[in-house]
Amino acid sequence: MGEFNELIKDIDRVRDYIREFFIFGWRSRSEYKQFIPKSDKTYDNEKRRAESWFGGKYGQKNTAEDGRVIFSISLSGDTRYDRNPLYEIWKTKTFTKKDLSLHFIILDLLSRYPDAEATAEWITEKISMPDNYGLYFDLGTVRSKLDEYCKNGILEKRSAGKKNLYSLYGTTWKNIANESENVMEAISFFTETAHLGVIGSHIQDEALYRNESFIFSDDFVANTLDDEVIGDLLDAIRERREVTINTKRNDGSNWTIGSECATPIKILSSVENGRRYVAMKKGSELIFRELEIIHSVEPGDISPDFYKYREELDKYLMRCWDIDFKHDVDTESLKRTEHVQVKLSIDAQREMRVLRRLMNEGRNGKVLVEVPNIYVYKNELWNALEILPFVMSFAGYILSFKSDNEEAVRIFSDNIEKMRLMYECSN
Repeated sequence: MGEFNELIKDIDRVRDYIREFFIFGWRSRSEYKQFIPKSDKTYDNEKRRAESWFGGKYGQKNTAEDGRVIFSISLSGDTRYDRNPLYEIWKTKTFTKKDLSLHFIILDLLSRYPDAEATAEWITEKISMPDNYGLYFDLGTVRSKLDEYCKNGILEKRSAGKKNLYSLYGTTWKNIANESENVMEAISFFTETAHLGVIGSHIQDEALYRNESFIFSDDFVANTLDDEVIGDLLDAIRERREVTINTKRNDGSNWTIGSECATPIKILSSVENGRRYVAMKKGSELIFRELEIIHSVEPGDISPDFYKYREELDKYLMRCWDIDFKHDVDTESLKRTEHVQVKLSIDAQREMRVLRRLMNEGRNGKVLVEVPNIYVYKNELWNALEILPFVMSFAGYILSFKSDNEEAVRIFSDNIEKMRLMYECSN
């Protein structure tokens, strides 16, 4: 077998494997070939690569019924962590020898000559001098690398007449970490809770700072696999651009490849299942796509109606309880809401926690006092069926349930009757 290398050129190459390893554990090669049609060698390489990243603290080995040793990635149960281990994926990118040499040479050169007028031409000439490095790089390569580093925040570029001068940033995250513990604590929290938290992990590495303030458990750490996609989408949203998203969806037996052109408006996160979605406008419809199925984003033209689309989305979200992302929404049909009214008997002195939950988790609904200890919860939704699971969680306190949606009333009544029969049987 050829030499194994854990470095990768493109995260898209391992994204599907890591998601499957993380969620389902190891399958056999034959099981993987049903939905990831790659060679046995590819399967072995990705398996060993994942073991090298997570095999110590977060890897678990179990023996299957057929005797196979199955390795799985686990952050559930009693597992606690101070940083998302999947961030390691973003730090294993491979470089050519030229890339690696030029990286260290540029940083070393600019640190040795901090006051020089360092143009791309000056840097190229200095690199070629025998007294320095004695290496030849063409001007275009050096300039491209300098601009890349400016874009990534490694170098600073300023104009001096017709020349561009390059320099190291005077302040580094290491300086900031030494001066302000509070800033680094905020970054540690951001790293595990915000979109693109991998940026925070790079700052921690740069500052030689270890998170000792926060411990996390049962978080949606696999979201970091989509950070490259979410970065491109956020750029498009900031610039109000249309995009073409290239998707790859697995239906359990094979992959469906596709692409769509739309205007991204907002990134949405589900607090229930952890999935992240992009809300977009396509024609007359609002569409929602899981970030995990998007494999690349191509920017397009600026959308003149971006703010109009955002108002439409905000209007839609105000009357949503739990958006059904499997269906697109025709904005022309959003003209009539459905009313929900629930009357509850809650002893405000002994059961204040129940009342607080009704008020805190009732989203856009209102809680009114009818008489002492009798409360009325009201809401307006596009689809009253969406609120039923929430309403049923207060089943022991409900006096009545009313809605314009007759199906919602019927389902509620059926559920209450089933509960009544179940408790009668148990008695």
